[in-house]
Amino acid sequence: MMRRRLLVLWLLAMPGIQIVRHAGDAFVVRFRNLERRVRGLESFLATLNTTGYGPGGNITTGSTGYVASSPATTITVTVVPSGLVVVTGSANVGIDTGATASAGLYENGSLLVDPFVWLENNTGGGMTVSSSQTIVRSGLTPGSYVYSLKFKTSSGAISATFGNPVIVAEPV
Repeated sequence: MMRRRLLVLWLLAMPGIQIVRHAGDAFVVRFRNLERRVRGLESFLATLNTTGYGPGGNITTGSTGYVASSPATTITVTVVPSGLVVVTGSANVGIDTGATASAGLYENGSLLVDPFVWLENNTGGGMTVSSSQTIVRSGLTPGSYVYSLKFKTSSGAISATFGNPVIVAEPV
């Protein structure tokens, strides 16, 4: 009996909760404004889920200027008030002897790091490695930022291949 009274008092003390009917040990509780509260919670949780993961399509290019994969290796993230974002790019990079394959990191359409992911081959044969790099961006204004990887080779006569390119961006 004492537990039941404590439960009733506890429920009555919670904002937005009203006991509609009490019958023995069973309670019927009505949650006022529940839908509005759930939407508010969903909006709050959405601001916490800002990590971006952008897998792109494989690309083989002989271009000496950066070109995008299809689909593009890109991600949009929301920078939080700290102004910090950790960005990681990776790809399986393949190139023949005498050339360098590289991926440039772009932020909002402007080249930020050149090269970001790369492979230089002077071995005398074809080579493929998994290459990645991580950077921390600081001093950013809170808001939406687009990060992407674009790809090139140092020699138009030698094609570079980028398999499974991925970019991950996480505000911290």
